[in-house]
Amino acid sequence: MTLDNSFNTKHFRTILNKYENMVKKGEKSFWDSDDLIDIAEYYQSIDEPNKAIGAIDYALHLYPGSAELLALKARMTYYSENNLTKAQAILNQVEDTNDVEYVYAKGEFMVIGHHAKKADLYFDKMMSHHEEIFEDYVLDVARIFCDYQEMEYVEKWLALSNLHDDNDYLEMMARVRINNDDFESAIGYIDTLIDKEPYSVTYWNLMAKAHFHNNDLSDSITASEYALAIDPNNEEALLNKAQNLLSLKNFDGAIKCYEKHCQLFPESEIGEMFIGTAYVQQNNQNEAIIHLEKSLSLCKKDEQSVNKDYILHELLLLENNRGNRQKAEEYLKMLSKSKTNKSNIDIIKGELCLGNDDQEKASIHFQEALEKVPNTDTLFHVALAYYDNFYFEKAKGILELLFKYSDEDWTEGYAYHSRCCYEMGDMTMYRKSLEHALKVNLSETMFVLSDLYPEGTKPEDYLKTAPISNKK
Repeated sequence: MTLDNSFNTKHFRTILNKYENMVKKGEKSFWDSDDLIDIAEYYQSIDEPNKAIGAIDYALHLYPGSAELLALKARMTYYSENNLTKAQAILNQVEDTNDVEYVYAKGEFMVIGHHAKKADLYFDKMMSHHEEIFEDYVLDVARIFCDYQEMEYVEKWLALSNLHDDNDYLEMMARVRINNDDFESAIGYIDTLIDKEPYSVTYWNLMAKAHFHNNDLSDSITASEYALAIDPNNEEALLNKAQNLLSLKNFDGAIKCYEKHCQLFPESEIGEMFIGTAYVQQNNQNEAIIHLEKSLSLCKKDEQSVNKDYILHELLLLENNRGNRQKAEEYLKMLSKSKTNKSNIDIIKGELCLGNDDQEKASIHFQEALEKVPNTDTLFHVALAYYDNFYFEKAKGILELLFKYSDEDWTEGYAYHSRCCYEMGDMTMYRKSLEHALKVNLSETMFVLSDLYPEGTKPEDYLKTAPISNKK
């Protein structure tokens, strides 16, 4: 984990050493609350939650009832234990419910509990109690919504601010613009931030994100490399660069980045997972299985991992493809016990049947999935199951049914439809389908079709460039 620059100063190190010596000797002494808060936040940043809470508890011993300290303890308890009820109980110990730190924490817990609208109304109501810090208040509230990707409310609260040159304002505006797919505007805000702080890893990572979503992968890699030049061990920058290289099908470069991630963060499953993914894309099943199994073993140490279902899904398909039916069934049982949508299990069963050339049984499973969750997302994943197993004509037909009944703002699947047309040798329909795919989903178009064009060709140039000749 990358430390905040404030933790690398001589002043902070002196304070930290003094505190740790005090704890080691079992002594008691008077401390400034801000110093103890810095120490607690340092421990939180290096994933030492018990020590972080210990520093806050010591501060509360010196400053009992402090709203700021109780609010911080409540937040840290939630982050370390993922227990919102316990965190709220700690916050309820605050007596002055008008205190701004209490207000921030209470509103944040509403957002965590998926009540963003309620939090917005609460912040509105409490604003009159903090008119003397109006500008700080609106930016702090915007930051809370931004931290949880509630961008609609971020935009609303930023509109109240007059601090348009403030770094927090500029950064959040950039994130709002990225969320609204206004990447050029976002890049403008980030340029201003980098001009002010050229050695900020946070801003270079944000620039990499904006370029990635704008399909400027080369510029995104450059931004990530600037971030890594400043902090060679920065996790976000390393993963950003690797993701771009993987999107460009530079598998060797991507794997090197993910191998470094494995070295720096050996308890994380992410590096091994994406190394496995890179080998899957190269059709190297044996290497893919080795690394995905490693990532799964790391997931077992972290039951909260959001990647476990994906890893199990990949492993069961790989084992099924190489004829190891028993192992595939074991992974399917593990996946069935997870919290994954039950229709997904039926789709996966259908995929396994397609892998075994049993279309009739696959169709039964897909029908069961659609009966359980009859929506466009389920239909899309059924189409992908056929596509991934090279049933292009069937996938094309399902995609066309999906487009017929989906909402106007549906953007997924058009590039896959184009690829089906290509694989079936219908180049007239391919160009017509590609034209629409480019309008609605550039990133999907690049992911699905980039291997048909010379390396470095941008999606918007696909119509001007002849794809690789289809020999079918």
